[in-house]
Amino acid sequence: MTELTPSADDRGATNAPPRSVAPGIAALLPPGWVVLHMDARASDEVKSIVTHVMQTVTPDKRDIARARLRAMLQNLVAKSQDSGVWEVWLPISETAGIHIPASVAVAPLPKQPAAGATMHDTLLSLSAASAGSRAVTVGGVLAVRVVADRLAQYDETGELTAPATRLVNYIVSPTAPGQPWITFTASLFVPGTSDSAEIVEALEFLCDALMSSVSFSPKEPTE
Repeated sequence: MTELTPSADDRGATNAPPRSVAPGIAALLPPGWVVLHMDARASDEVKSIVTHVMQTVTPDKRDIARARLRAMLQNLVAKSQDSGVWEVWLPISETAGIHIPASVAVAPLPKQPAAGATMHDTLLSLSAASAGSRAVTVGGVLAVRVVADRLAQYDETGELTAPATRLVNYIVSPTAPGQPWITFTASLFVPGTSDSAEIVEALEFLCDALMSSVSFSPKEPTE
């Protein structure tokens, strides 16, 4: 459903700080999207998502659909928690009649800059490491926007195991002293159709608009 950890330059880096140092994060999500927190709230939120989605499934298919969706979400939670992800934003119903094939994982940068590295030098290093990166602001904080493409993956029989995906990473500098670098990783499904470029461009536009609504506060999330 989403890429859980973004690509990062590991040179001169240390382990990410614990989740408890995260700032409060708010964003204006599109209709039909929810936040799945990777803490004590996860279990109840998974139940709520499953209940909501099952309302759109015909009764004769609900048992199988419920089991599959619950397993998928529980797997997402487990992988996210193992990867240190704080929360995932994902669509659970259509937005204006359209299902948006995208999601966003929010986490501390997997490898934090080494002690003593300045914000300016780190931003320049992140920008230089990826062609096409550009400076942006997220919640009024300096950041770098980096795009990477993941090719579709197939098993030995030729069956598709993972679709092609475009990852749009917004790597945000510390929102306050003592806070970690944060990454918002948007995973965009790339369809294998003639209009895929236009679709992905529209998804990137949506993600940029979504990120423009982000704000930060000192309040830490509930564990």
